[in-house]
Amino acid sequence: MWTPSGFSRGSVSILPGGTGNGTVSSQPAGINSSLPSGAGACSASFPVGTIVRLTAKPGASTSFVAWRGVGCVDASKIVVARGSNITCQVGFVLK
Repeated sequence: MWTPSGFSRGSVSILPGGTGNGTVSSQPAGINSSLPSGAGACSASFPVGTIVRLTAKPGASTSFVAWRGVGCVDASKIVVARGSNITCQVGFVLK
């Protein structure tokens, strides 16, 4: 079903990965999630064409490893596409 928001917006979702924990935030604002291992996904909607920059901050005794997912190779330049969801998995591992 066509909706105006489906035509003019897209979303970015964050999945936890690894054995550690940390936080993920976005610029522009929209995503600000604490992710222990085993947590569910978090997401935010943005206007089409927005360039979203994700920042991963590892928790205590945890290291950030990498981002995984189509469209997330460079988490500083995720371009929001019309009516789509870009899913990025953050890798936090215990030290």
